[in-house]
Amino acid sequence: TNPLAADTASLPQVGLESGYLTLTYTKVTTATDIQYAVEQSSDLTNWTTSSPTNEIVATRDNLQTIKAKVALNGATQLFLRLRITRP
Repeated sequence: TNPLAADTASLPQVGLESGYLTLTYTKVTTATDIQYAVEQSSDLTNWTTSSPTNEIVATRDNLQTIKAKVALNGATQLFLRLRITRP
């Protein structure tokens, strides 16, 4: 998205559906030098890279909306965050 224009609609959104915690975010498909990783934590201190099931929700121009689904597996609390890096 445009870094010079505020747009809260483009921020990642968290949801809950059928035993999965979801994180929906926008990915720039033409930015090949950027890596996206969903991370998870049960305590907001220790984070690990998650292996979510990714679903492409929409594609418009060079932007994809992706819903990453992480199984709760009986967890009483689970947190997700999106790490975007340029290696």
